[in-house]
Amino acid sequence: MKPISVVVTGDTRQFQAAMRQTEQSLGRLEGSVDRASRSTTTALRAMAAVGGAYALAQGFMAVVNAASRLEQSQGAVTAVFKDQSGVMQAAAASAHDAGLSTAAYGEMAVRLGSQLKNLGVAQQNLAPQTQGLIDLGADLAAQFGGTTQDAVEALSATFRGEYDPIEKYGVTVRATAVQAKMAAEGISQAQATVALITEQSADALGAAEREYDTFASAQQRFNASFENAQAALGQAFLPIVAKLADALASLAQLFV
Repeated sequence: MKPISVVVTGDTRQFQAAMRQTEQSLGRLEGSVDRASRSTTTALRAMAAVGGAYALAQGFMAVVNAASRLEQSQGAVTAVFKDQSGVMQAAAASAHDAGLSTAAYGEMAVRLGSQLKNLGVAQQNLAPQTQGLIDLGADLAAQFGGTTQDAVEALSATFRGEYDPIEKYGVTVRATAVQAKMAAEGISQAQATVALITEQSADALGAAEREYDTFASAQQRFNASFENAQAALGQAFLPIVAKLADALASLAQLFV
């Protein structure tokens, strides 16, 4: 028996046309994807450039503000402590070990010094008493937790007659106790308040030195060092920024 051969023929033109259309569609799709990819890349680069410029501007303002803060605190220290301002400036410059930046120490010293002066402490005793209170704040923070700045602010509050903040550090001061101390020992309100605080915080004395190697202490020193570095860098830009601010102020007056 002879084998049977079947030949199937047909018009393939429609199939070929459909294939060409498919290829063209795929080509257009590929082109669209490529253009979209280039557009996305361009947009991302633009966003990165804007973000970088914004971060740079923020960093610039941070160092300028740190320098300005230091400048203001130094001026205030001179105004409050007068002939003893050199001693206080030196203490502020070495306040790193207490977890305080130079500017932060100066600000605290000015606040406490002003309070003590208003409560009758003599000018010649102002610097040592202020230093003693800031040192005590560092000890209280090391003993009970928190930052030196928080502890110093609690001490400052007692001289305003606000006694609740200091209780966090194991010290209880009341107006009646201050008055009794003043009457019994013939001392001023500031001296009576300091005496009561000192008596009740004896166990905390030296805590800052004992806790020097703890993480909390190291973190405060890092923050202080970082702020000092910002201030040092920003000092070079302060004169330029000041002149620019004056120029802008003068320009603004033209529209008033």
